[in-house]
Amino acid sequence: EPALASAAEAFKRISPDKIAIIASGRMTNEELYMVRHLAAQIGTDRVDIVPRTGESDGMLISADRNPNTNGAKLVLGIEPGSRLDAIREGVRNGSVKAVLALGEDLTAPEAGFTPEDLKKLDYLFMIAHSANETGRHADLVLPGVTYAEKFGTMINVAGRIQRLNRAIRPVGYSRDDWQILRDITVALGGNPALKDFSSALDILTVMSTEYEALNGLTWGSIGDGGRPILETGVTIPVVERERNQSR
Repeated sequence: EPALASAAEAFKRISPDKIAIIASGRMTNEELYMVRHLAAQIGTDRVDIVPRTGESDGMLISADRNPNTNGAKLVLGIEPGSRLDAIREGVRNGSVKAVLALGEDLTAPEAGFTPEDLKKLDYLFMIAHSANETGRHADLVLPGVTYAEKFGTMINVAGRIQRLNRAIRPVGYSRDDWQILRDITVALGGNPALKDFSSALDILTVMSTEYEALNGLTWGSIGDGGRPILETGVTIPVVERERNQSR
């Protein structure tokens, strides 16, 4: 609680237009939903994720290396990567004074920040599950969870929403990322009703009433194989070949 309170106080001291949030395409839809709430509570539209691209193998490996780019598009209402250059430039010219790094090492090549960039910030907040260079420069790091400790949903490159089941429980003082984001939002004066979210399922239920693509969706209706909800124009080659062979 003291750590959450200190983060909230730091954000209150800095003008909202000087605060940026860099989330992750590895976050679940439910985590991204809480990112949206936090950004709205802070009053910033400087929100983006770090894009990752590579070569498709023509089978299962997509050129998009983030597992939930489509979730970020839907939930945050952004074109992933479109604001990252401006945020980076803002840090360098002083128009961005605080950054929330959520599950991303900003000094990784995909993000493009340098340690010198991070030193220019008045406040750097981070949620991470492992030590990294950004964490070493952060004013506060709160321990989040790995993919194996997460419970929620993601939307793949083909527009299919899929369930992510927790394989192991979080260890030590680590907490679900959505819980940390929820509590900071409330500490900043956000809707106390957010505290009623006791699991990612509660968030999914609310999201199913707010997003047309998720209308009426439940954990059960997603099923083990997922459920198509978006038209992306992208197919998974090996799946298409198997489908054509079975016809």
